[in-house]
Amino acid sequence: MGSRDPRPDIHDATRAGGVRSRCFASSAAKRSRLLPDVPTIDESGYKGVVLEAWYGAFVPAGTPAADRRAPQREEMNKALEDPKLIGTFDKGAIEPVGGNSEDLEQVGEIRPRRNMRALQEINLVTN
Repeated sequence: MGSRDPRPDIHDATRAGGVRSRCFASSAAKRSRLLPDVPTIDESGYKGVVLEAWYGAFVPAGTPAADRRAPQREEMNKALEDPKLIGTFDKGAIEPVGGNSEDLEQVGEIRPRRNMRALQEINLVTN
């Protein structure tokens, strides 16, 4: 379960104090605002493991930097702060975050390599 995209059924059962459900850790980089008492995998002793669902906006290669970075990104980030949109995401147990192209590069290229190394170090493999 990732705190940016925890499964709604687990999220609801955990918040309701479900007898058969207990979240041991969130796979996000920081604790979920939806489940603030659930520690991250990193906090649980498995250092460096961050597994989050993410989406990004892309433009064709060669697009001038000024055209890529300004108004569209600002408008998308502003939209992610809208209470109505946040409420919609909350129903799906999704925590939206904004960012920039450097943030997207981090989660799209750097973090997966780091995660694989961290998983190997703790002797876990993909199923």
